Amino acid sequence: MSFTDSFLKVLAILVPIIIMIFAYLNYRKKPVSCTIIIQTMDPNKLADEATLKKISDCITKNAPEFTGTIEKDSKFVITEDKLKLLNAVGEKVEQYSKASGKTVKDARILRALGIEAYYLGRRDDAFKYFSEALGLDEELKDIRGKAEDLNNIGVVYQDWGVTEKAIEHYEKALDTAKELKAMKIEAAVFNNIGSIYKNWGKFEESLKYFKSALEIDDKLQDTRGRAIQINNIGMVYLDWGKLKESLDYFQSSLKLCEELKDARGEAIALNNIGMVYQDLDLPKEALKYYQKALRVAEELKDIKVKAASLNNIGSLYQKWVKPEQALEYFHKALKIDEEVQDLRGEAFDNNNIGSVYEQLNKPKEALDYFQKSLNLFEKLKDTKSADVVREHIGNLT
Repeated sequence: MSFTDSFLKVLAILVPIIIMIFAYLNYRKKPVSCTIIIQTMDPNKLADEATLKKISDCITKNAPEFTGTIEKDSKFVITEDKLKLLNAVGEKVEQYSKASGKTVKDARILRALGIEAYYLGRRDDAFKYFSEALGLDEELKDIRGKAEDLNNIGVVYQDWGVTEKAIEHYEKALDTAKELKAMKIEAAVFNNIGSIYKNWGKFEESLKYFKSALEIDDKLQDTRGRAIQINNIGMVYLDWGKLKESLDYFQSSLKLCEELKDARGEAIALNNIGMVYQDLDLPKEALKYYQKALRVAEELKDIKVKAASLNNIGSLYQKWVKPEQALEYFHKALKIDEEVQDLRGEAFDNNNIGSVYEQLNKPKEALDYFQKSLNLFEKLKDTKSADVVREHIGNLT
């Protein structure tokens, strides 16, 4: 037997072994999905403190945006994987509560479920989880957790239009955060109070609070926080009709996000720049920025920013009197919001589709979609948006 033949025989034996070794090493390196572990977990184990800590640590590691405080109008990446994780946790928490008649003894888990429910438009569920978290944090004297809970409950009250209660909770959260010297929580609360004044049309007062939040982020050298606050100041100027100032702030926010390599922040800034150009009656320029935002969202697999971008493009085509294209994009946005069960998104999508049919002088189709929108807004207790939809319905009947 020649040397070459012997070498080839040895190689034929060794190659499969080497492949198996590499496969095993890769397997060992690959982290076990805690989502799968939670999905197969016995819900009775949620009575165990160590199990709760593992679940909480899993959320903190894999979906950190669902922890802590909610900042109004500051969005984050919501991917299908993160939703699967939170849904798995929520399912086990509900199973445990039904079987035992008790609430899980972990405020961080309850807060995370509340934040998920909030961003998917389920305000009643969010309020329940945040209230349960607050009760636990008060019982355990967790002052930081209490400040986060008070802020989050305030956000729900704000969305319900109960602004007196919202401000009451924000002020309590602010006092608690100042006592702790928890500057990040302070910044979040300032941001949220600023958004109330923006909604009231009190733009100067709104700017005061957003700039207070910006000062804190400057002190903390929190570039990401600065980008969010600069974006929010841009939104104030946009609502105020001061488009030049708005564009300046959005471009500054975009530049910061590019420096941070924060693709999601870039997508949000691009969308907002598109809105300014749309208000300036420059539809081609607006479309360019909306399409850039959509591409970034698709690359990130960020379903919420993708839905927002699709809606923006739809609204542009509607304003551009291109109803067929508008409907195409609004329906795409609706499909996404239905898939992730974002009730608020669905409500706005149905309203947008109804408004296109209203423009097309198709009252039957318009009424169908307006009614779906109204039902959802009533379910969400969003009286302000519900009143707008009722006005549309009134015009058609």
